[in-house]
Amino acid sequence: MEDKKCLICGCSLPEKLRNYKKNKYCSKKCVKENAKNNYQKRNPVCGVDAIVIGTINEYKTIIELLSKNFLVYKSCGNYGCDLMAFKDEKLFRIEVTTGHYSTSGKILRPTKDHQKFDILAIVMTDGKIIYEPELPT
Repeated sequence: MEDKKCLICGCSLPEKLRNYKKNKYCSKKCVKENAKNNYQKRNPVCGVDAIVIGTINEYKTIIELLSKNFLVYKSCGNYGCDLMAFKDEKLFRIEVTTGHYSTSGKILRPTKDHQKFDILAIVMTDGKIIYEPELPT
């Protein structure tokens, strides 16, 4: 039987793990390290302070809303929603959050209280902004 090597640390897989084709890691620690590496590849802003990321994402959302002819106001405190946007005489309360991709590509985001806003802007680590529900055109 060939000597299979762990894809993370390079050591030989234990005998009991070599018999299975799908085994690529020697331990749970290496499995976790692989998951962490995959997560960081899909979410490149890892390691930056969360408050800084949140502020950057609010401004990314403001820029996109302005480019879509919304009139935008930013909250100066931690009360209610992050942004107020006006278009065609309609007011929209917008909450901005950061989304991440799981290792399978699924969108992950924090749960928010939908009573405090009308639209949730999910800013993904690749720069894409997803609105729930969609923005009016």
